Amino acid sequence: VKIKVGGDIKGTHPMFAVASFGGKRETSVKTEYAAGFEGLLYLFLFCLRAPNLPPIVVGKAVTHLLSLGEKVKLFTLKDWNERMRAVFMATILEDLMKLQQPLLVDDLNLLCFEIASVSIADFFNKDLPSIVESMPITSEQKLSCLEVFKSDTVDSVSFRNNCENFLAEFRYFSGAGAAATN
Repeated sequence: VKIKVGGDIKGTHPMFAVASFGGKRETSVKTEYAAGFEGLLYLFLFCLRAPNLPPIVVGKAVTHLLSLGEKVKLFTLKDWNERMRAVFMATILEDLMKLQQPLLVDDLNLLCFEIASVSIADFFNKDLPSIVESMPITSEQKLSCLEVFKSDTVDSVSFRNNCENFLAEFRYFSGAGAAATN
């Protein structure tokens, strides 16, 4: 086991610790920064979940998350993947399903892609099925939604187009289900 901390690795921020286990490199937040890191992420999560926040505030949160993803590789961090990834994915897709921020659909879709692209297999095998399972539609409709969001979509354009098709399918089914019960 080799452990290198802080600035020893080019491009690593001093608040992160990097460990290599049998060739696999994992980066995590140093203990002394963990509370602040988690607090910051919960602030971003609050911005994404709050339906009445102005689009400018939510847009800034999305922009900063994307920036952290690029600059400090936020979406590859062990701490992010263990505790925050699934929560953020569910929140982003829920925002998109409910059209809580209609002016930010493209930005939220991009954020969804950036988070998912780090481990596309986890997204299609874990995150998406879990999110679909909680959707208020029939089992048959859930399968249809999953089929629309094909797992061979790894480039940004295809992923985002399939995400839009998935959302349209969900909205159709949820609208049809509401109309059928009235």
